[in-house]
Amino acid sequence: MIRYRTFFEDTRNIAWFSVAMVLLAVIAAVTPYVMVKYVCEGPALCKNPCRQR
Repeated sequence: MIRYRTFFEDTRNIAWFSVAMVLLAVIAAVTPYVMVKYVCEGPALCKNPCRQR
């Protein structure tokens, strides 16, 4: 009887899954920074709820 490997038993899956998780973590860290830096503190937009007038 043939036993198939599970997803995490295959080292090729671990390799791309690790890279994908690192990229996801970087995106999750950079997105809020960009939102606060350039939306709330950036140039005046039409109606910016973050900016006090």
